Amino acid sequence: GAAISAVTKALDTLTIAIRKTIDAGLKEVKAAMKINANDITVASEKGGSSGQN
Repeated sequence: GAAISAVTKALDTLTIAIRKTIDAGLKEVKAAMKINANDITVASEKGGSSGQN
């Protein structure tokens, strides 16, 4: 009983930590995508053949 509850608590703590990490990571990705969306359009307009080297 005690061992199982200890394992359960540890897993719960890990799960919460992982969720927080994923949430933070997703926010960074979304922010990066917003920034990159503008950069990509500008780069493709300037680009021409320079991107193919």
